[in-house]
Amino acid sequence: VPLPCGAVSANKQEVLVQSALGLVWFVQAMSKVGPAPDASTAPPPPAPTKPRKAGSRFTCCLTEEYTPGPPGGYGGKQETSLVGRGTAAVIPIGTAPVTVKQGFYDAHAHLFDFSQETEGIGQLLKEMDDSGVSHAAIMGCPLKKNWSEFERRMSEDVFNDTDVLYYFSLTDLYLLDQLKMLPPSQAGRFAPTICGFKPTDRGATKQIKALIDDHPEIMWRGIGKIYEIG
Repeated sequence: VPLPCGAVSANKQEVLVQSALGLVWFVQAMSKVGPAPDASTAPPPPAPTKPRKAGSRFTCCLTEEYTPGPPGGYGGKQETSLVGRGTAAVIPIGTAPVTVKQGFYDAHAHLFDFSQETEGIGQLLKEMDDSGVSHAAIMGCPLKKNWSEFERRMSEDVFNDTDVLYYFSLTDLYLLDQLKMLPPSQAGRFAPTICGFKPTDRGATKQIKALIDDHPEIMWRGIGKIYEIG
């Protein structure tokens, strides 16, 4: 349920203009993306645009590892680009060919609620199959309900008590982790969107750009749902 919006002050108008410019940048960046790669000929992932910390992570397609490089960077070492080890080339989440019959398209599917809880991506796929939905625009939830230290249980109605809702940027990473558990043909049924940012924050464009640049394993398809509160 969208929150009511009142009159916008002059200062808010200026901030909203900055956010709108960021959205224009995102649309322009997405317009440069080519067609989805074929699973058998997918190229290796693009080199990161900035140094990476050492570590590793697992995607639906392969394990990515980040190893220190020659001296000259952070902590006396310069991080190298990611190195993929696996039997399959990287297929960004949301781009692989799907094997299900073409059906309905759900344009607004939240995987998480205002408590950032979910029944899981597997349950969502089951409900989609049962309802004849083949594809969906999927997102987290940009807001999280505060659970007060004075309350013994979480509020059941997030819009009808005194505790606040606050912007929750981790929801985009929660969504990414869920999508990584799927095989490429199932992950390809989803068009993931970025929503965990405050639209009146001038720094939101930097946050969105970092989420795109730092995660080449997923193809973000848009922005939303957007809430304005406070």
